[in-house]
Amino acid sequence: MEKESEKAIERYLKQEMTKIGGLCYKFTSPNRKGVPDRIAIFPPLVQGSPGPVWWIEVKSTGQKLTPLQEVELRNIARVGQLVMVLDRKEGVDMLIKKYQEIKDGILREAQRHPADQIPQEERRIIIPGRK
Repeated sequence: MEKESEKAIERYLKQEMTKIGGLCYKFTSPNRKGVPDRIAIFPPLVQGSPGPVWWIEVKSTGQKLTPLQEVELRNIARVGQLVMVLDRKEGVDMLIKKYQEIKDGILREAQRHPADQIPQEERRIIIPGRK
C-alpha cells in the first residue's frame, strides 16, 4: 500500500466534499488538544432537513491515533456525533459513496411514497448515531 500524507488526504477530502456540494473545514480548538482535524458538512439528505456532520481525524497512511485523540473521538461520539478516522484517499471515497447510497435510497423511497402522503412528524430523516 502506498503511503499518503495527511496533507494530501485532507486536500482530497475537501475536494471531494466540494464536488458533492458539501463543506469541509479545518478545525482547531485553542484550549483543547486531540480534537479532530476536520469537520465535514454534507448537503441535506432531503430538502428541509440538515445534512449529516462528521468530525474527522486525518492521519498519514498507517499513522495511529494518540491516546488523547482516541479519548476526544470517543467523547464526541458519546454525545451522538458522527466521527471517523481517515488515513487514505480510499476512505474518503468510501465515505462519499456511502453518503450517495443513503441519499439515493431516500430519493427512491420518496418516489414510491410521496411526502404529501407521509404525516409531517414522520418526514424528518433520522441519521444513524444521532438522536
